[in-house]
Amino acid sequence: MKRIIVLVLIISFLIPIFCLAASSSMGGILKDVAVKAGFSSDTEETTLVTSIAKFLRIFFSILGVIFLIIIVYGGFTWMTAGGNEEQINKSKKLLINAAIGLAIIILAYSITYFVTAALTYSTVPEYPY
Repeated sequence: MKRIIVLVLIISFLIPIFCLAASSSMGGILKDVAVKAGFSSDTEETTLVTSIAKFLRIFFSILGVIFLIIIVYGGFTWMTAGGNEEQINKSKKLLINAAIGLAIIILAYSITYFVTAALTYSTVPEYPY
């Protein structure tokens, strides 16, 4: 049983990595097509704000996967409790803590999105207000 849980955890962490790798390679192909069609230039400006935004996007994706794993684990322990009140209470606490954690993650994402947008709007001179 523990092997299955470990396997699910490993796969859960690898799926976002593969998705990010696929999206970045697909984005490179699409950028090449746009450059050849004359819709974009070869140079891509990477600022500190965009680098931080990319890092935070990956960080919050990983936190979302961790939240999903905790919810599945809490539900699994509740279903397999077999009427044991101690295990049911433990599962309830785990699910409540996961929900509180999700609320904190959403608030943190909202705050960082607002700050990143404010910094981008104030540092990009040609951005229409």
